[in-house]
Amino acid sequence: MERLQINKQTNKQLKISKWIDYRKDGSIKSSQFIYLNGNKPVFKETHYNEQGNITKVIDYEKGYNICWAEAIAIVKKIAKKDIEKYEVTGFNLSHNNLNEFPNVKPEWQVTLDGNEEYKLKGVKVYRIDGVTGKFLRITKITTSYD
Repeated sequence: MERLQINKQTNKQLKISKWIDYRKDGSIKSSQFIYLNGNKPVFKETHYNEQGNITKVIDYEKGYNICWAEAIAIVKKIAKKDIEKYEVTGFNLSHNNLNEFPNVKPEWQVTLDGNEEYKLKGVKVYRIDGVTGKFLRITKITTSYD
């Protein structure tokens, strides 16, 4: 079936968009929430049939006791010096999707969005246990140009 449109409603403060996908007849096909910094789905994605009955629900935080906002709050405490020094204005978010990879551990990955000086340093990925909220480690990603 072809889509009629997608309606996007955004909470700019939280950086969360709700996407509603409609069919040609105007009925809702699906809805989902996207964390905009990283374009990662959060909460639940719900699919509907033509009669409006729920046919499928994908829980993107299945297996997680710590939500995306709590993971960012933990990183704000850990990275306080860098946040102040590099004028961090945003946080990029990713996580292990247990729907696709059921055998991996729930883990949030958060990176900082800072000023130009910070961008030149390479990316630090703060890893947070998705069950306990424990800070696991920082991984550095460096880019080299030939």
